[in-house]
Amino acid sequence: MIKAYISDNQIVFNLSEPDRLAYTEYDEKLWEKIKDINWTIQKNKKGEPKYLVSGKLKKSLHQLVIENYFGAETLKEAYKTGMIIEHLNNDGFDCKISNLYFLKKIRNTYKGMHFDKESEKAIPILAMRIFHIIENGTFQMTIGFNAKAKEINSGRPIQSIRFLYKCDYWMVIQDAEMILEKFLSNIKFDLSNSDRIYRYVKYELEYAPEAILTEEEAMAGLKPGNIIWRNGEPLFLTGDTNRFRIISVSPKKDWDL
Repeated sequence: MIKAYISDNQIVFNLSEPDRLAYTEYDEKLWEKIKDINWTIQKNKKGEPKYLVSGKLKKSLHQLVIENYFGAETLKEAYKTGMIIEHLNNDGFDCKISNLYFLKKIRNTYKGMHFDKESEKAIPILAMRIFHIIENGTFQMTIGFNAKAKEINSGRPIQSIRFLYKCDYWMVIQDAEMILEKFLSNIKFDLSNSDRIYRYVKYELEYAPEAILTEEEAMAGLKPGNIIWRNGEPLFLTGDTNRFRIISVSPKKDWDL
């Protein structure tokens, strides 16, 4: 039996799978609707966990979250036009509204066969995510680098990039595919004229801090993938490694157009 609880401003569900959670943002109206409900795990054709569902409500968690923010009638009309609820990061248990949006079923299938697989394979080099920002109706694409990346003009190492979008979600996916391909072919990809090609409104770079190893750290054999500390702050050493990797960069808060 799976039940919900509140933790760190999230509604969380401990699943029967080891170390697996389902979750969404805390919302009082949603919480009152689901707090006393028993949940089960729906599995796919391969027998793998897929979604969290309620037999009593006859709905999945992601359907209830979408209804809470957009209304039941909007979801009903979306289904009529061939839309489905898309999990932006392809995790059916991540039901935050920032991870949910509408997408044509055929496009969801294509995304699952191409972009989701390619972005997963790219993680040793970079971690790419798309977020739905419901507060202002925008999307953000974020990239965190696990391999060393440099800005062409300055030569400075880049830690992450965030792109802000105000357009159709499908267009964001198309841009994400092209940007991913460009970065994988050239980690020094030039962004100076990219606004002529892509649909983002603006982007923001976060430069990687200089991380010169102390003699003690060098003697300890610290390499890319390790974390060192400077002035009480952790610094991630980028490079080819399996020790630690960035898997997601969070979206920027209150980023207006």
